[in-house]
Amino acid sequence: MAAIALIPARWGSSRFPGKMLAPIAGRSLILRTVENVLDMDLFQGVCVLTDDVRIAQHVMESGIQVRMTSASCPTGTDRLIEACLRYPELLSADVIVNVQGDEPCIRKRTLSQLLECLEEDPSSVMATPITRLGPLEEVYDPSVVKCVVDATGHALYFSRAPIPFSTAARGCLKERAFKHVGVYAYRREFLLRYGTLRRTPLQEMEDLEQLKVIEHGYRIRTTVVEDPCLGVNTPEDIRGVEQFICNQNTSSSPAVSALV
Repeated sequence: MAAIALIPARWGSSRFPGKMLAPIAGRSLILRTVENVLDMDLFQGVCVLTDDVRIAQHVMESGIQVRMTSASCPTGTDRLIEACLRYPELLSADVIVNVQGDEPCIRKRTLSQLLECLEEDPSSVMATPITRLGPLEEVYDPSVVKCVVDATGHALYFSRAPIPFSTAARGCLKERAFKHVGVYAYRREFLLRYGTLRRTPLQEMEDLEQLKVIEHGYRIRTTVVEDPCLGVNTPEDIRGVEQFICNQNTSSSPAVSALV
């Protein structure tokens, strides 16, 4: 199954404007992410999608493919859809993987598991990773998206609230809850269909784009990953990511080889 990785990278982050060019152990965040994905050798193509010429120029100077999109895309998935419609060559693969530009520590085995999910499960239109919840604070943190799944690993619901609730424990049953990792693998045909689906009530209430898929009756396959999921949402996140990269990188090269 042929796959392409598209990496949305916008300038206007509300919590950390311009973070894509922020240095992470001497190399920009976006280059850390892209070069990690390139080194995985999983995809027939890797391309950055951005609305900002500063990011585009920075990426092109390193010989990496980039395509411009508008600044009006509300989500990374919307940016993927716009790019695929504007640049048809991006639709050459069976599966399109959305790797956010602020995820420099994504593991090769995580993306491999996503591709395997779609290969093994024809009933699912997309796949996404989940992982075990960490400290109790994560359960009640609305910025940490929780997920519950059925016996076959398909997502039943995503929420910013503590789910599932246990009447016996009078609280969230942490052992049955998972944390969502915001990476998606789409079947090509469904990605284009997604753009035609109307927004849904639960999607609006929770501000979670994946709920639109479930509300329209489609199946999302999940895969459990054990690796730490370190993204860069605020300037304070940089130190933790740098420490992770330092621990993983045993070579002297300034660029990180693919994190397996």
